[in-house]
Amino acid sequence: MEANTLSVPADCPLPGSGSFQEERASQSLRGSYISTLEDMCKVLKPLRSFTDSLAAETCITISSLRPVLQHLTETILAEKDDDSNLVRSMKHAICKNLQERYEDSDMANVIDMACVLDPRFKLNFMEEADSIKRQLEQQLMQHTADEGSTCTLSQVSSARGECEDEGTSASVPEPPKGLVGILKMITMKKQENKQSAGMMKSTLAFQEISAYTTLPTISVDKNPLQWWKENEQEFPRLAKVAQKILCIPATSVASERLFSSSGNIQTVFRSSLKPDKLNMLVFLHKNLP
Repeated sequence: MEANTLSVPADCPLPGSGSFQEERASQSLRGSYISTLEDMCKVLKPLRSFTDSLAAETCITISSLRPVLQHLTETILAEKDDDSNLVRSMKHAICKNLQERYEDSDMANVIDMACVLDPRFKLNFMEEADSIKRQLEQQLMQHTADEGSTCTLSQVSSARGECEDEGTSASVPEPPKGLVGILKMITMKKQENKQSAGMMKSTLAFQEISAYTTLPTISVDKNPLQWWKENEQEFPRLAKVAQKILCIPATSVASERLFSSSGNIQTVFRSSLKPDKLNMLVFLHKNLP
């Protein structure tokens, strides 16, 4: 029985031949390439832990962005004396990209207020604490205007009644005469009620914010939402604003993973799944250990 022979193409380089050595040398990395990759790893490796942490699915709210961004720009991406030109360029490009993503004033205000409302951070990362307090006070007054209007007006009315009782009879104005006098009196009282109510709301908001900021911060491994749930009775107005802002996730990774899970479940072989069955499968996939 004849042995099978394997024919080698004429243009195939054989080990030991000159063409084989040339092709192998062309596929190896040059020294400049290795140096470039080392510089890239030097910049990107410290960022991996932050991206992995922000991509976690539990207790990662938007309040974590301000401390992370500040640490990245001021420490991790800060230029050093021994940095090469490539490292400096990469750090500058990353910082510029981050700045462009969060340069919108409305977005920056939300991130700052979320950081202040996080009992783990509060004002530790705020350069303009007074400005953030004023913005938070406005949000608090706007959010609680409907709920606090009745109580505030009643408090103002009772306070005004006490002042009138203490006054002398000479200070009591004469009753208005005619329609013009009545309308004038009604308008003045309406304006006084609005001004007094606004001052009362501002005072209550300021007192609640001051009481919250004077408390010590909690450990960073604690859940800020759980803290607000436990202290809602002490800060009723501020807790509602905190729940509204802290529910914003830091990234969209969790929602993107959910869509990926749905795509993996509803395959070609499961194209006839009903929507309720698909929802149940996605829920079980995300919640079962």
